[in-house]
Amino acid sequence: MKRSIVFCLAMTVFIATVSVAEAQQPKKVFRIGLLSGGGSPPPSAPTPLEQGLRKLGYVEGQNITIEARYSNGQIGRLSELAADLLRHPLDVIVAQSYPAALAAKQATATIPIVITGAGDPVATGLVASFARPGGNITGVSAFEEELSGKRLELLKEAFPKLARVALLWNAADFGMTLKYRELERAAQALRVTVQASAVREPKDFESVFSEMLRKRPGALFVITDPLTQHNRKRVVELAAKHRLPTMYENAPYVDDGGLMAYGPSQAENLERALHHIDKILRGTSPNDLPIEQMLAQFYERSAQEIAPEDLLSQVEVITVAGLPGIKTSILPTNTEFSILFLYNQRVYTLAPVHGPSTNAVDPQALEVFYQIVDSFKVN
Repeated sequence: MKRSIVFCLAMTVFIATVSVAEAQQPKKVFRIGLLSGGGSPPPSAPTPLEQGLRKLGYVEGQNITIEARYSNGQIGRLSELAADLLRHPLDVIVAQSYPAALAAKQATATIPIVITGAGDPVATGLVASFARPGGNITGVSAFEEELSGKRLELLKEAFPKLARVALLWNAADFGMTLKYRELERAAQALRVTVQASAVREPKDFESVFSEMLRKRPGALFVITDPLTQHNRKRVVELAAKHRLPTMYENAPYVDDGGLMAYGPSQAENLERALHHIDKILRGTSPNDLPIEQMLAQFYERSAQEIAPEDLLSQVEVITVAGLPGIKTSILPTNTEFSILFLYNQRVYTLAPVHGPSTNAVDPQALEVFYQIVDSFKVN
């Protein structure tokens, strides 16, 4: 009996000691590196990356540490910033943009890299394939080839008289140059002349716009990368100043006053990238995580923002491929849409569509719509 009591006491002490030891063991703190070609956010507010990680249970200062490096649109600094990141024992690197992804890939072949906004990673040679990326890279991408043509189609549908479009892109970014070449091919099919307008650094925008306007393009197409994104307010202001209808690739341009944008939701891109980060931190190899391709959404401005003052009493909302009054609408990439708009509380379309139901076209409503389109003075 005494032996049993002694044994039970010994076991109790052992279990208690083990429990205390386990409780005293520090929790694993993951180190996440962020390499971005864009601008650094305000220091006071949490970044979208921090907010997204928090939703997955990763809290800065508790179980994760984030080391962030931003090049502020200066691509040449990314290699240096990537090397600086590697001075820390990182568990994963998040690379935003093709140049950032390339710099991270060149800096390490062992630390997992999750890419976003890097264009077509297969075409640029970042990965072997979408299904089996190979090496230490995974992440999210878009259907770039299909998206480029669709964006140009939507611009042409909005402005049927369009004959010349200026393409603004960062020629120092190989991923964006591939987009430019794809747009050249898409423009040929639509019988639209492409006007190259290349920038390489922030000081180029004013001079490029001046040169662009000499050739009188009917519209502008902006290819998004960290340089153009970081300077998007300037781009939007210059396009508005010269009344140049412009297609952008994501919503922030529209939020800053741009006319329209078609592309994957940046919030959804980040959400999917976060799931890749979570899986990697839980032990999954990046080689086992396919590159996820995102669908696109359409973003537009309301008639109150773009229509002449004397038409505002007649047209409440103008939207493309969406429901009246809704600023953002999901647009499947394999679906054809035309321009829809609201007039006298009814929804109208300029051509048959396969999608949202519409009413018959009222000739007076069409006239109002054409007045809005003509107000842009498209060549």
